[in-house]
Amino acid sequence: MREMTSAAEAPRERLLSPRARISELLFGVLMAPSFVGALLSRVIALAMLFIGGLAFGRCAGDGGLKAGFGMAALGTVLVVAINALGG
Repeated sequence: MREMTSAAEAPRERLLSPRARISELLFGVLMAPSFVGALLSRVIALAMLFIGGLAFGRCAGDGGLKAGFGMAALGTVLVVAINALGG
């Protein structure tokens, strides 16, 4: 009876199992590139808008750089609006 009433040892912290460590590592490896990939995708899209605007401006006889920066600015506004809405 005396053994049952003695103070119990504090539970030790459980270490992560190898399977949990692997899943945590995979989560970190897969989540970081998705952010980098989304950022890279936006940069490529804005560069393509600039190049398309540059070509359009040259064909239209207007300033190529002016049209290129205008298209890139429009794309930037759209990306900011989409991000603000949760996209």
